[in-house]
Amino acid sequence: MPLLRLVVQRVWAVWAVCLALVMTLVAVAMATSSAAADSSSTYDGRRLSVSETLEILHRAGFRTERQLMTATSIAIAESSLESRARRWHPEYGYRPAGSHLGVQGPSTVRDGDRQLHSDRGIFQISSRSWPDYTDAMTDEPAQAARLTFRISQDGTDFSPWDSYNSGNARRHWDASYNGWPALRPLVRQFLEGRADASAGEVAGVKHVVASEDTLFRLAVRYSGDGDLWTRIADRNGISDPGSLRPGQVIFIP
Repeated sequence: MPLLRLVVQRVWAVWAVCLALVMTLVAVAMATSSAAADSSSTYDGRRLSVSETLEILHRAGFRTERQLMTATSIAIAESSLESRARRWHPEYGYRPAGSHLGVQGPSTVRDGDRQLHSDRGIFQISSRSWPDYTDAMTDEPAQAARLTFRISQDGTDFSPWDSYNSGNARRHWDASYNGWPALRPLVRQFLEGRADASAGEVAGVKHVVASEDTLFRLAVRYSGDGDLWTRIADRNGISDPGSLRPGQVIFIP
């Protein structure tokens, strides 16, 4: 019996040591995994509210319930509405040397003056797919919203965003998810709040054309984006952009 008891005690001791070792290895693996996950993204700038995001999207041209829900849910799913968020993509390599960087990121994403490609800003606009859009543009929410309107072909095609293709963004539409409220009621409340102003928006701002005016210049003056001149043309039934004449009265939507 004493011999048996000694054997049992030693077996238990070995088992305890093995268990402690396994637990240590698991903890190390979890810490390593967490660190790797954290290094894949960088969050900078400030976090916008859902109402702020809806406002800048509406001003950029997203007007329907579905458009606003889709664009906002993409921003939530991909950036958590952080204005200068980055998701690093080592699989795409480095951006060209000399790129003007809005967010430096950790040392692991830099090689001298080069930086890994990334998805940038609140709407996660890819530096690889859209290299002509600078960090300054993608990190400024209102301007990024206008770029998003352009990339999505006026709010009709959201396939450039992974969270849309995977269905992850849609999870935010009709139920609270991952700490965020359901979007559909908020979008409807937002649109109802703008109902009183909608008549004025349809009419637009009255403008008397001056000799130096062009549709492009007017779009820049009133919206900050010359490429939106087509909205002015559509509102006023203008088929020839060069047909403006001094004294002509038009409406800016």
